[in-house]
Amino acid sequence: MELVCPLGDPSNVGALLRTAQAFGIKKVILLQEAATPFHPKSTRSASGAVLNVEIAQGPSMHELNESRTVESMVALDASGADLSTFNWPKNVRLLIGEEGQGLPRNQFLTRIISIPMVTGMHSLNAMVAASIGLYAYRLQHPFSQA
Repeated sequence: MELVCPLGDPSNVGALLRTAQAFGIKKVILLQEAATPFHPKSTRSASGAVLNVEIAQGPSMHELNESRTVESMVALDASGADLSTFNWPKNVRLLIGEEGQGLPRNQFLTRIISIPMVTGMHSLNAMVAASIGLYAYRLQHPFSQA
């Protein structure tokens, strides 16, 4: 698994790297919209993970459909199918949306999953959502299979 991240908040980028390391994710692809992982807020919230997780530069969110990145993409967004019934492929890229605004509506996002929430809630903190998504992935693909 790899994570694809457009998060503009440096603290969230750092927390995403830390969460990726905790779940055994080796690579995080930062889209052009993402904050730098070397911003002081990023490095503080990464708690050392900025040195332990491979970080790659990706295209802009709006150019994803033109890249090979989308071939194995699953998007985590409030408008998707129920995460609890999703059958995770082993080799997958998980696209995390921005808090509140989620992901842009593009035709290339064909596999979208969501975390069930009570009526009236529109979104979760991006890092909470990413953690839940990674946990769901690990339930089907434990560390020994990574």
